[in-house]
Amino acid sequence: MAIFNSNFVFETDDIRPSLQTSIKIVDKLDPSPEEDNNCATDALIEKYKKDMLFEDEADIIDETGDFLRINNKKTPKKQKSIVQNDVPEDDTEEKYQFSGTVTSYEDVSSFLELRLSRPILKALADMEMEKPTPIQCCTIPIALLGRDICALRFVVEFGCLFQVQLVAGGLDLKTQEASLRKCPDVVVATPGRLIDHIANAPGFSLANIQYLVLDEADKLLDDQFAAQLEEIVRNCSRQRQTLLFSATMTESVKELASLSLQSPVRVFLSQSTALATEIHHEFVRIRPQREQDREALVGALIMRNFPKRTIVFMQTKRQCHRMHILLGLLSIQCGELHGDMSQDQRLATLKRFSDTALDQAETPVDVLLATDLAARGIDIPNVATVINFSLPPTMKQYVHRVGRTARAAASGRAVSLAGETDRRLLKEIVRETKYPVKSRTVPPEIVQKVADRIKKFEPIVAKILQNESAERDLRIANKQLQIMEQGVKDPGLDRKNWFDEQREKKKQELKAKRKAQQSKKTQPHVKNKKRRSK
Repeated sequence: MAIFNSNFVFETDDIRPSLQTSIKIVDKLDPSPEEDNNCATDALIEKYKKDMLFEDEADIIDETGDFLRINNKKTPKKQKSIVQNDVPEDDTEEKYQFSGTVTSYEDVSSFLELRLSRPILKALADMEMEKPTPIQCCTIPIALLGRDICALRFVVEFGCLFQVQLVAGGLDLKTQEASLRKCPDVVVATPGRLIDHIANAPGFSLANIQYLVLDEADKLLDDQFAAQLEEIVRNCSRQRQTLLFSATMTESVKELASLSLQSPVRVFLSQSTALATEIHHEFVRIRPQREQDREALVGALIMRNFPKRTIVFMQTKRQCHRMHILLGLLSIQCGELHGDMSQDQRLATLKRFSDTALDQAETPVDVLLATDLAARGIDIPNVATVINFSLPPTMKQYVHRVGRTARAAASGRAVSLAGETDRRLLKEIVRETKYPVKSRTVPPEIVQKVADRIKKFEPIVAKILQNESAERDLRIANKQLQIMEQGVKDPGLDRKNWFDEQREKKKQELKAKRKAQQSKKTQPHVKNKKRRSK
């Protein structure tokens, strides 16, 4: 699991000069380096807000008109729940050579009972971690025996915090190489960047590693990292101990287990529900004729009810960016997190949303607008509310989204905008949640006021998008011109590219396959000609 490290040092602490440069690019056509796109957007929003006149917001912020209705209709649970359907069958255990299965655990009151070493116990005490989680109770005793583990866990839990070397794309290659030469005890890496270092970093190798941990293996394989994981496993020491963690046992996870594990113990930790138990679920019904009110509803909910420590999940990157502009014009401090952002930009946004101790030049983010990029693998502390702009297509995605709140035994709230097509998923949520699901009604007159304000913003939104597009095009053109005129060489050109090699390899294999098929087609034709000539 990727946990945001608040001790991460950024190259530039003061972002104000870059904000000024951003406006300079658009207005004076003077190119500058790429910057945090959230800050650039905020600068443009502030620029246009100065010329705007706002009516009194007291009537919008007042919550007295909100109405919550409890939905007590619980659908009886089926005999086989979602979690139980993922239990591997007996023939699967034989096929993948599990040497044992653990489906229950002995609850312990402290880490002392797990017989850990004194330095580890001291570190846990310093971090105020007293009681192990269920998955830790299951896996730590087995791991201490030196056994490989394939663990299925369905509950989002608070993981241990380590000071580690991060190896991920978007961060400086040379800095990472220098850190790897110091032989760190623990490396947390993304598959692609780790393979890059295996191929190019001088003296770096996985030949002597003792432990390989594959976390969220199903997610990695969903994102088509299978070939990369196989390459990493191939480069690791055969004497290693491997711990594989996954939310589900899919076919691809089974194949990875057979490739990377040696006679593993299977740990299957099931609970009565896939949802975190301390989340209070609410939904706002969207009538078919009111689909256009989603933006106004989210704006009203944030302004009236959830102005701080809130994550809003959107379906697309474009929706994220547009909502950022609209909320900014509504004087809400927000940031974006999606796939179009570089690694540095994502880290900057997370820092502004996660850290309470920010520099004076940095503005904290109260609301984070994210795609499903942030639904898994990111542990953000103290998230109070998750808002779903629209419900995801599956229960699995919903669980991961709302799992950003109610972490580390805290409570949280999930508010979802639900349309007519979401009935089946809503029934599933009602069936699985611990608390009654509530229906929230926002007064129509409030929604209309926010919608009217958004309508007035449309010309400004168009101007901001136009300015950003001009800035982006100018930055790209400037970089290309710099390469052409100064002969600037891309430092990445001399590095081996494993991905290009794999593409070329597949291309050659496909070419050879077609050639073989072609020769098979022509061979019988030649024989027939010979027979005719006789």
